[in-house]
Amino acid sequence: MKRHDTPPEVAAVLARHVPRNISSLLDPSVGSGVLISPFVNRLSNSGRITCVDISPEAIAEAKENLGNLSVQGSRLEFVVDDFLNWSEKNKRKLVEAFDVVVLNPPFAGKLDEWCCAPSEIRRFRSRVPLEIAFLFRSIELTKPGGSVLAIVPASVISGEQTRWVREALLKMGAIKFVRELPLSTFPGVECRFYLLIYVKGTQSQHSVLCNHDLDGKE
Repeated sequence: MKRHDTPPEVAAVLARHVPRNISSLLDPSVGSGVLISPFVNRLSNSGRITCVDISPEAIAEAKENLGNLSVQGSRLEFVVDDFLNWSEKNKRKLVEAFDVVVLNPPFAGKLDEWCCAPSEIRRFRSRVPLEIAFLFRSIELTKPGGSVLAIVPASVISGEQTRWVREALLKMGAIKFVRELPLSTFPGVECRFYLLIYVKGTQSQHSVLCNHDLDGKE
């Protein structure tokens, strides 16, 4: 499956939505590390960053890009593994372990690329696109009151067949912010993508919706 790294300007917009002094941060599909880079300086002195990717080449690249950015006293961990398998194997210690999860997940455009639904959403569907599996597993690994900051396709935000996704999200927390990304964000990919800012275990009557002007006021 082709990798689509996050443009730095998109990563910078996402980083506006997290507090300083994060104690634990996860990127479940780290790629080259571009997405997580602007979050590193928001880590507390004793914090930890966990970077996961199925590709050894991606992890090597992320190590090179992130190695000099870590805050003094913080711990930077790199894991070469499939995120869904890794998190399932280590579920007992990983559930509600992270303050913030930031992700640009793999996207499965074809039915034969779908995967078995994680246990937390199996009551809704038995098989789901990878991006939906990554999103809900990330929420499970986030502490109550913690944030999940994700890049998601239009199907998650507005697809009629994925209405159940939004209903499930709103039962588990609050969709605080949705921003449309420019069509050219990922070259060669025609699908519309969005930034999703989600807070676990809280309720809100309002969500902020923004268009694709990344430099515009929120």
